[in-house]
Amino acid sequence: MKLKPVQRYWLYFVLFLSGVHMMRDIFQDSGIINVLSSVFVKQSGYRLPYPWRSGVTYAIAALEIVLAMYCLKKNRFATIGTITVLIFVFSILSWSYYYFFL
Repeated sequence: MKLKPVQRYWLYFVLFLSGVHMMRDIFQDSGIINVLSSVFVKQSGYRLPYPWRSGVTYAIAALEIVLAMYCLKKNRFATIGTITVLIFVFSILSWSYYYFFL
């Protein structure tokens, strides 16, 4: 089944958001201070150790980009497209828990 317009928009949204998120992480890890690198950064309280702070977010962003590009290339949403939604929801929930409760 071909991609519906909503599914196509979702995949482009995931590509855009993951790309921006990866650029943000690169700026933060490089010590470059700008609007992108300072938005939604937890300033105090519990901070995850370095490998978990950066490595996991790079992997998640890269995985989202690869899966979204695969779906767009194959012109099918199916299971892979659903996985992009689940990864996104899990990431938002995990970040919210970390940011607001830890």
